[in-house]
Amino acid sequence: MQTIKEEKMNKSSIAFLILAVAALLLAGFLTWNLAYPKQAEQFYEYSFGISPKEPSQQAIGKGTIKFQKTED
Repeated sequence: MQTIKEEKMNKSSIAFLILAVAALLLAGFLTWNLAYPKQAEQFYEYSFGISPKEPSQQAIGKGTIKFQKTED
């Protein structure tokens, strides 16, 4: 029969293992998205019926910060 401490350690190690596997799957999926963007786009269209939008051309240059010259 296991002690309470051993049971806690066993549950903690199982939870950590599940968390580690989930993190590795997420990292792999994100890496695949970056490495093969066209295949990822096809995957999204096939699986979810959505396609990534192209960035709006109106947004370019809107965040420019202009500095004024100061006199010393």
